[in-house]
Formats: sequence, structure tokens, C-alpha cells
Amino acid sequence: MKLFYSDARPYPAGFEDELKMLGFDVVSPTQNPLDHPESIDLMIGSNYFVTHDPAPFVNLTFLQLNSAGYDKIPVSKLKDMGVVVCNARGVYGQPIAEWVVMHWLISLKQAIEVYRMQTAKSWKNRSVKEAQDQEILILGTGDIANEIAKRMCPFNVKITGVNRDGRSVPNFDTTFALKELKDRISDYDCVILTLPLNQDSRNLFCSSMIDAMKPGATLINIGRGGILDEVALARALNEGRIGYSALDVFEVEPLPPESPLWDAKNSVVSPHISYSGQYSKERLAKLTLRNLDKFIHQKETENRL
Repeated sequence: MKLFYSDARPYPAGFEDELKMLGFDVVSPTQNPLDHPESIDLMIGSNYFVTHDPAPFVNLTFLQLNSAGYDKIPVSKLKDMGVVVCNARGVYGQPIAEWVVMHWLISLKQAIEVYRMQTAKSWKNRSVKEAQDQEILILGTGDIANEIAKRMCPFNVKITGVNRDGRSVPNFDTTFALKELKDRISDYDCVILTLPLNQDSRNLFCSSMIDAMKPGATLINIGRGGILDEVALARALNEGRIGYSALDVFEVEPLPPESPLWDAKNSVVSPHISYSGQYSKERLAKLTLRNLDKFIHQKETENRL
């Protein structure tokens, strides 16, 4: 069986050898699968079908994405072609959760302003906040949200999750349904977006939703850029209505130079790196090898979409 892996996202040394040990004829990223698309049986990677039509891959049976998100990939079309599609849920939750907690603490301790004072050689006393009793709202209750909640629990905060139907989820003190968000968002000190981009979440954080947030609240987005209005957020930051924001995902990436977020007050622009960690590629490789082995032995694969 011929397997093509299409992304430059790093895998650990020896990964290709392990693929060959499973019996695959491996087509490397340096080769062009469009020369003979009908010869490809399986594929690894998230980027190829963002820019290429899957139709010529008439014998493709399995696609392992190396991303958790899949909003830019024609999943429905691939499934209509009979392709089993699996994502990388569970691979990136740990480093993303650490990134979120770091920025939440930066917001509490006003670390950006302290750094500005240092560069100006200014010694001024400032009042900062403790974490205890903070009201945390996490939109989404999946793997990444759960990893965030687990790491925030020891700070003695109250963690609320938002999902489609308000179902209870471990590691969350309480949950409510997405339809209730506008009426309840003003209660929270920190709002964390982990949602995928779909018809329910696109433009969810429009200007009116941002305006409804608690004055001085923190907003962190590691979901998708299309969830929030970036211009409205920059305006709210500059006017002091939002106290701090940390964004690792954007509507357009790389973030255009003309974006007002670059210069917004008390805001961090991060170049989509929150998923990165020294163990991420090993977790991704292990998931990929497990799923390939399960698929060729006709067993149920993990993270099937």
C-alpha cells in the first residue's frame, strides 16, 4: 500500500522507517503525489487538501490529520469518497494548556506593564491580583479545554465550561449551553476560547459579545481566528474595556502588518505556536502509527471524524 505524508510538521527521527516496517511504500513530502494520485492509498497530513482537490485520489482510503482542527479541510467530500478521516485530538492539549495558564497569570500579575516599567527604568509600586476565586469561562469542553481546566484547578478558581447542550464534564465546576453565553458572559474574569470553527462559532465574539464581557476581563484565544472580531477586540483593548488578551490564532495567518492587534494595549500576538512542545512530535507519531496499524487490521481507529 502506498502512503503519502504531506506536511513538513516534524516527526521524530526514524518515523519513516517505522512506517516502512508496517509494510507501506512511503511517498515522501519531496515527491508530487499528483503525478500518480490514483496510486495513493493512505495519507498523513493536514495541509495538502487545504489547497488541492481530493477528487483525483480515487483510491485513497485513510487520512490521518496532524492537526486537531479540520475546518479548512473538505472532510465531508473526503468521507463521501469513502475515506476514513482522523484528527490529532489529544496530541497538543498539554502545551496549549501551559500556554493558556501562562498568559492568564501574566494578566493577573500585569507582567507586560512590569516589563514596560523595566525597559523605562521606572520603579513604581503596582497592585496585582491573586488567582484565588477568579471566575474562569472556557468555551469548549473537549481535550484541550479539559487540559486547561486540570491545570487551573489547583489555583482555587471556579471553572465553567460552555458546550452545545450544557452537559456536565469532568474537571469543570459547572457548565452551560452555548445559547446562554450572551446573558452570562459578564460574570467572568477570564474567557478562554477553545472552540473549533463552525457555523455555531464563526463570528461568535462579535463587537456586542466583546462589549458584554466583564470590564477589565482577560480574553485568550487558542481556538480559531474566525471566532472573534479582531478589530472590535483591538478597540476594546485600547479603550480599557478588555484588560488583557493573548491570541495564538487569527482570521488571516500570518497576521497582516496593518492589523490593529499588533499595537493594541495589553495584548500579546503569538504566531500560532501554542501547540509546540518537545514531546508533541512523539505523541503525534505514536497516534499516527497506532491508527495506521488499526486501520490496516480493520480495527476501530482513534479520533475518527
